[in-house]
Amino acid sequence: MKIGAKIGANTSMTESLLTQAEAWGFVCKCNLDGNWQIIPEIPTEKWKLVLVESRWLLLIRDIPQVSFWPEEAQAFLSRRVRKFPKIDSPRSLIASLNYSR
Repeated sequence: MKIGAKIGANTSMTESLLTQAEAWGFVCKCNLDGNWQIIPEIPTEKWKLVLVESRWLLLIRDIPQVSFWPEEAQAFLSRRVRKFPKIDSPRSLIASLNYSR
């Protein structure tokens, strides 16, 4: 489903968050209940954010952990991107290993 097609409360902030999440490489999709989800691209990571009314619920292994305002959800995703950058090539892997020293 296209972003903007089905967004509940606080439309502009939600749409902005979904657009930014996709730009960062996260998967954004609607679940069967019609709630938006933001899922990590790496399937071994067992967390997801689910939009419930105007809040983003962080679930780890499908167990609710914390409820974020959209700004907090964006900060969470931003931190994930900074902490776990995508490795696109051997050169970027070497650069990231040198950077972490």
